[in-house]
Amino acid sequence: MRSKPRISIRVVAAVTGTVMLPSACTTLTQTRTEVTTPEAADPRSSESTLAAWLTGSFSTHAQSIANPNFHDLHIEAVACWTNRTDGPWIYLEQSSSSTIDQPYKQRVYQLVENFDGTITMLVFALPDPPLAHALAWKLPNPLNDLTPVLLTPLDGCAITMTIAESGALATGGTEGSTCESSHTGVAYATTELIASGDGLQLWERGYDASGSIVAGSRTGPCVFVRCAPSNALVAQPIREDSTAQK
Repeated sequence: MRSKPRISIRVVAAVTGTVMLPSACTTLTQTRTEVTTPEAADPRSSESTLAAWLTGSFSTHAQSIANPNFHDLHIEAVACWTNRTDGPWIYLEQSSSSTIDQPYKQRVYQLVENFDGTITMLVFALPDPPLAHALAWKLPNPLNDLTPVLLTPLDGCAITMTIAESGALATGGTEGSTCESSHTGVAYATTELIASGDGLQLWERGYDASGSIVAGSRTGPCVFVRCAPSNALVAQPIREDSTAQK
């Protein structure tokens, strides 16, 4: 096992085009010193399994109908730089379902496995203006015209995930109040995440300096149902007795 270097990325391409929704749709700090580096991607590895659950098209449409307190949101997440051995790398866009071409959140995640079996999702922001890179998920090889040179690492915002013994889902989140926020009135943000083959449960909240919630849901997570299969869902179970969804 060897340490993985921190990687940053310079993004220079803009993506345009008509957006078509899939038919089914209407912490820790960034610094990691003890992570494994597989020589080649192993479809049975926990990293590959988590990457499979994180990638695809997801919607909160059903939840927004059942509970008006939740908005109709959409996520597109795709694997990028699949030829690299320091990944998996994932590019994600999150938007209102009515304005898919105007995502309010764009992130790049690098997944690294720790000695204790947990997986850390290192979080990176795109250079300004991030909307210049909107819809990059539509490309056959997302971000392949870019080199991993310069992104902004969001220190303190890393998400640590643990895959359940059953192999059916992964749970985790950020740690404490280390994820600083640039939004007005928000001192720090927290993220809780549950990922499985069915979709994502994402609970993001913002707090002011006194620790009071000032942004995000106060009642529970946004339930993003998978509405198009991820190409990565060919991942195999982590262990022979695993019941991981494929």
